Amino acid sequence: MISLNKIYITLLILIFNISLSAQTYVDIVEQASNTEISGTARMQALGGAQVSLGGDVSSLYSNPAGLGFFNKRSFALTGGLNFISSKANFYNSNTKESDFRFNTPTLGIVFQSDGKNNGLIKSHGFGISLTSSSIFNRNEYFTSSNSNEFNSDFFDYIYSLYDPNQFNPEFAGSIPELAYNAFLVDEDAQGLYYIEDIDGEIYPPLPSSITYSADTKGQNSSFNTSYGLNINDRVYLGVGLNFQFFDYTTETFYTETRSDAALRTMNYNQFVDTYGAGISATLGIITRPINNLTLGLSYQTRTSYTVNEDFEILVQGIFNNYEYDTGDEIIILTNETASISSYDYIEQPNYRFTTPSKTRIGATYLFGKKGFITFDAEHVNYSGMELKNDSDINFDGDNQFIEDNYQSVWNIRTGLEYRLTNKLYLRGGYANYANPRKDNINAAAKKIYSGGMGYRSENGFFIDFTYQYKSQTNISRAPFTLAEPYASEVNRTAPSAKMDRSTSSILATIGKSF
Repeated sequence: MISLNKIYITLLILIFNISLSAQTYVDIVEQASNTEISGTARMQALGGAQVSLGGDVSSLYSNPAGLGFFNKRSFALTGGLNFISSKANFYNSNTKESDFRFNTPTLGIVFQSDGKNNGLIKSHGFGISLTSSSIFNRNEYFTSSNSNEFNSDFFDYIYSLYDPNQFNPEFAGSIPELAYNAFLVDEDAQGLYYIEDIDGEIYPPLPSSITYSADTKGQNSSFNTSYGLNINDRVYLGVGLNFQFFDYTTETFYTETRSDAALRTMNYNQFVDTYGAGISATLGIITRPINNLTLGLSYQTRTSYTVNEDFEILVQGIFNNYEYDTGDEIIILTNETASISSYDYIEQPNYRFTTPSKTRIGATYLFGKKGFITFDAEHVNYSGMELKNDSDINFDGDNQFIEDNYQSVWNIRTGLEYRLTNKLYLRGGYANYANPRKDNINAAAKKIYSGGMGYRSENGFFIDFTYQYKSQTNISRAPFTLAEPYASEVNRTAPSAKMDRSTSSILATIGKSF
């Protein structure tokens, strides 16, 4: 007897094999690995460069040695609005999509105490914080009615995934099986074919229009506990423990319409929510070789995640009251739907993966009390991502794909702060995050520009404002990918759009030293 656990594992594998937006296990691990240095509005105005800085609650996540810079207890809360937009060119049809989301990048508190009189330990601090290291806010939309330029459709996707040895419509867990149950296709000894008899042709007419939309939400966040100490105002040491939380939710809608066919509209809807937790540690050091210069180094260990998946998939055919002969009877096809869902199963097993470690180095030069310039470089080896083979899913192929297609990168961040008056500060920053893929697919590289102002009062109250602009360009986005060897045999490629994405963020931090 097949257990529910085995059934669910089979569906879990299929959800990624049939994913409309090409979301695979590898994509999930990459999203969990793509963290940015977040933090307070002040640090984000500096481009996120902060490894050699201290005295800010952001240090709890980036470099806990920065806790040694505090000379008072401090509390800070950061909130912001993200205005997200995307532009797409899909078969010479241009579309735009926009939205806005609220987020809370950082909330933290640091408790400071002085060392013993005349001792080497001048002070030490302990802090706790909640930090969002990456936020998955993304809307995508593209459509085209330039049907003369289409050379493939969803039926190619169905046929590319068809395996006669595995085809079992009574246990619908794949795209071909769902399409069969929605009366998009039928099966005979030759394989699958379109239900409308068009001179023996297995394909329907190409669509007159194709429309795709996706809404992605979620974040990488962590609960951090860190400790740092100040040794004679020259060396600062710190250690932190990070409890990581990952939530990545994507809802996609794909539609094809036809003018002169039994099938008027074909819809494919998919919802996938991947969520889990992991743990990592951060070690850090900051030194002050001369009064105007600080050098920082921090190392964040690999994070081991345990994650779960929730999903729903729907395939729908809307017909023009088509009379279909099943062989036993003639039925009228109107609105035919087939679906599967993880919520139908009680047992929901998980799987595990690890994200790569991160090594950060930084330097800050201070211009007396007038300000400073700071620089960070972060090394991430994305080829070190790994899916664990300790569930019923075999990840050997995925791990080989990671090894063959991902690389080590350096991410760069730099910032400048200038003291306008005793209480007002002006800031600017820039960050460049490199593409982890060797082949530059999906153009994951991004650039971030930022600027802001801050106010510090004599009683310890402070408030900071930041504007940040993030951009990604020339992204290739395909609603689905035709599987081999079918794609080569028929010499067809899936529809694909070129996209640019941007996010404008307004951030504010309020806090108090006491």
